[in-house]
Amino acid sequence: MKNKKQTLNNIFTGVTIGLFAGIVICLFRFLMTLCDTALNKYIFPLIHSGAPLVIFLWAAALAALACIVHALICFEPDARGGGIPHAIKESEGTSDSRWWSVLISKLAAAPLCILAGLSLGKTGPAVELGYMAGKGIGSINRRISKNQQSLAGYGYHGCAAGLAALFNAPLQVCGSPVKN
Repeated sequence: MKNKKQTLNNIFTGVTIGLFAGIVICLFRFLMTLCDTALNKYIFPLIHSGAPLVIFLWAAALAALACIVHALICFEPDARGGGIPHAIKESEGTSDSRWWSVLISKLAAAPLCILAGLSLGKTGPAVELGYMAGKGIGSINRRISKNQQSLAGYGYHGCAAGLAALFNAPLQVCGSPVKN
């Protein structure tokens, strides 16, 4: 009976981590795409007009964006960087970040950097966001079930779910045929 209960708990936890990490990564992709579209469709054409006032306003907006991103990184220093090295440090136990603050900071700062015209990858942050989503579900599960399983295991599942969500696996985009 105890094995069955543990198996059901593991399945429920895995599904919950997958759903939460998937939602986080989908939100991340949406925000990144939204900022990239705004930059390319609206801001760049204005800047290329060459009007001095527009260029001055854009420089002021860049300074404001830099201040906001700096404040987010000061709020959670572990949210800076690509993400994969931080996930490795978390799994090794050499770093212990607040999962919720990393999620908030990374979800806010990365799209703002894209809006500023910086080049960012999506894979590294997806790994870190997935790890933190898994760590968050793991810490909640540990409180509820009194299970003292390592949070690294939950984080690994979150990493996998984050990468799967990033690359639309196992979902197929409508209209694109599967090639054999």
